[in-house]
Amino acid sequence: VNCSAAASIVPQRRQLFRSSVNCSAAALNLPYKVQICLPYFFGIIFVVMVCERNINLNTSVMIERKYALSDSLLLEWADINSENLTKDIAKFQEFDPQEFPETLPEMIEQRVTDALIEGGDSNNKALLGTKTLTVRQAIQNCKDYLKDLKYWVKKAYPDNPVIQRQLGVNRIGSIFRTQPRLIQFMENLPGVIKMHRTRFEEVGTPVDLLDKSAPLSKALRQANKDQEKQKGDRAIDTEARIIHLNSLYDLLQKLNEAAESVFKNEPVRRSRYKVPKSGNTGSDTDTTDTPKIS
Repeated sequence: VNCSAAASIVPQRRQLFRSSVNCSAAALNLPYKVQICLPYFFGIIFVVMVCERNINLNTSVMIERKYALSDSLLLEWADINSENLTKDIAKFQEFDPQEFPETLPEMIEQRVTDALIEGGDSNNKALLGTKTLTVRQAIQNCKDYLKDLKYWVKKAYPDNPVIQRQLGVNRIGSIFRTQPRLIQFMENLPGVIKMHRTRFEEVGTPVDLLDKSAPLSKALRQANKDQEKQKGDRAIDTEARIIHLNSLYDLLQKLNEAAESVFKNEPVRRSRYKVPKSGNTGSDTDTTDTPKIS
C-alpha cells in the first residue's frame, strides 16, 4: 500500500495546515501545550485515513456464494427442479409467462450440465498439483547439481571461501529457502561458472557438469512460471464458477418464490421447489492449502 501521498505534503501546505489548526486552537483558548500538539495529532489522523483509503482501493473483492449449500447439492436441487418443471411449467407460465418461459426446464438442465462438465475445483486442483510436482523436481535437480559441483569447487578453490560461497558451497539452506531466491541464484550461476571455467577445466571438472547449470536454471524458472499461472487460472475459474452457480441459484429461488403462490393449495407439490436443507455449506472444494514450496 502506498502511503507516500500522505507523507509527502509540500512544506507550504504543511505550514498552512499547522497555522490553521493553531489559529483554531487559540480561538478556543486551549492550553499552549495542547496547541503545539494538535497539528501533529491531526496530521497522524490524516495519514491513517489516506492509508486506509489506499488499502480499500487495492483490496480485490472476492465474489461470494449466495447459497448456504454445497455446490453438488445445489446442482442436484437444480437437476430435480428441471425434471419437476417439465410437468409443472404450464402452471408457472399461467402465473407469470414472462418470467417462466416454456423452455425453462431445458435451460436449467443445460446450466447443470455445463457446471458438471466444468468439473468444479477438483480439475484445477489436480493441474496445480501436477505443476507443483514439476517445481519440486526442478528444485531437487538443482540441489543435486550443487552437491555434485561442490567437490570441484573445493578442488579448484580449496583456500578461497569467498568463491566457494559464490558458487553455493555452505549456502544450500539460504539459497533454497524460497523459490525466488533459488531462481535468482540459478540465473546467475552460469555466468559465475563462466568466470571460473578455466580454473575448473584445469582441475578436470567434467564439461557436461559445467554446462548443466543453464538448462537447470531455465527448467526451474519455467516450472515456477507454470505453477504461478495455474494458481491464477484456478482463481479465475473459481470466480467464473461462482458467478455461474449464483445465477442458477437465483433462478431456482424465483421458482421457489413463485411456487408459494402457484401451489398454495398443494403443499406437497410446493415443497418440491423449496431450498433443500443441508449441514454442508459452500464449495465442495478441499480447502487444504497446496503443499508450500516457497
